[in-house]
Amino acid sequence: MRSDYQGALTWYQKSLELSEKILGKEHLVVATIHNNIALVYGRQKDYQKALEQYQKSLEINEKILGEDHPEAVSVYNNIALIHDRQGE
Repeated sequence: MRSDYQGALTWYQKSLELSEKILGKEHLVVATIHNNIALVYGRQKDYQKALEQYQKSLEINEKILGEDHPEAVSVYNNIALIHDRQGE
């Protein structure tokens, strides 16, 4: 099965822009979109962009939920996976 990474990124970017406009830049929905964008970059092996997006997601999650919340812990895990993949 072939993935359309550019198509996914285009739609995620549209979703991000609208969500930030409607909800503000520090909303959990926005954090989730950053996380999803990071997933796409990770699959493309663009690890720097993936880490940048995960960092944005993490900052929002930590600010709203705290660093001990399962959502923040999930992002920590995703960041670790990217660091692990960079060793491939």
